[in-house]
Amino acid sequence: MTPNRDDLKRAAAMRAIEEVEDGMVLGLGTGSTAAFVVEGLARRVAAGLRVVGIPTSERTAAQARRLGVRIATFAEYQSLDLTIDGADEVELGSLDLIKGLGGALLREKIVAAASRRLVIVVDQEKLVERLGEHTPVPVEVTQFGWQATQLNFIGNLRCSRPTPACAELLNITTNAIQRAGPMSSIQPRMAAKRARADVRSEMQAHKDSALNIVAGFD
Repeated sequence: MTPNRDDLKRAAAMRAIEEVEDGMVLGLGTGSTAAFVVEGLARRVAAGLRVVGIPTSERTAAQARRLGVRIATFAEYQSLDLTIDGADEVELGSLDLIKGLGGALLREKIVAAASRRLVIVVDQEKLVERLGEHTPVPVEVTQFGWQATQLNFIGNLRCSRPTPACAELLNITTNAIQRAGPMSSIQPRMAAKRARADVRSEMQAHKDSALNIVAGFD
């Protein structure tokens, strides 16, 4: 029987958790695959593993608390040993990423940048030949002056349909999520280069950290 996507995500998540060692400070990602990571991590914690996690969203924080994974903030730990997170797309060859459609753009970037290693967990459907094949490029725009940002950044930037994840981000950061599209008319790297100081794009390659890709295959 062919595994479904959740089976593949869970398998990839379990492989990523093998990289976790006792005493580590971890970055905990956001999204469906990252949820499997927290789930598997909680089982290891119950078996005696000692770790502390810095979550990239309130959803992840709530899950970690519920499952008994200790969480902290950057006030306590400014350097992380390892972050495990998902991605919306991974470009084969370059390993560049599109991230942020789950609504945790800013936090994900900060946590990844503070980590010595970044492990990206995806199933095979997230692997693409060229960024933008299946997903738009999410950007986070501050509320102040968003109209000017939209005009200056790119002509067809548009607000995405409100979702619980987007509402959470708006409530926490007072910023708004927008999407650049259609992708046929936008080069993701060009869009990132055109971003101004008040636009944060999560399609960065995260090359400041050691990057590992863990993919689930059927």
